[in-house]
Amino acid sequence: MFNFGSLVSSKHPDGVFEKFKIINPNKIPCNVKFDVRKRNPNSTENFAFEIATKTAKIPPHESTYVKVYFKPTIMA
Repeated sequence: MFNFGSLVSSKHPDGVFEKFKIINPNKIPCNVKFDVRKRNPNSTENFAFEIATKTAKIPPHESTYVKVYFKPTIMA
């Protein structure tokens, strides 16, 4: 579970983000694809999450950060 804290949408029209560190502990480089999805793909609700970087190439024994934006459109 990720906690983005209390958020007032009108004060953050672009949303807020958290950075997640992705590590490659192996001896070979890796290509990674990032994606976030709705629990129910048939849902018609707007989705509140977005990833800034969709792909990354991580060299051996290095890391990269991925920003995940939270942009709520309604209060539920």
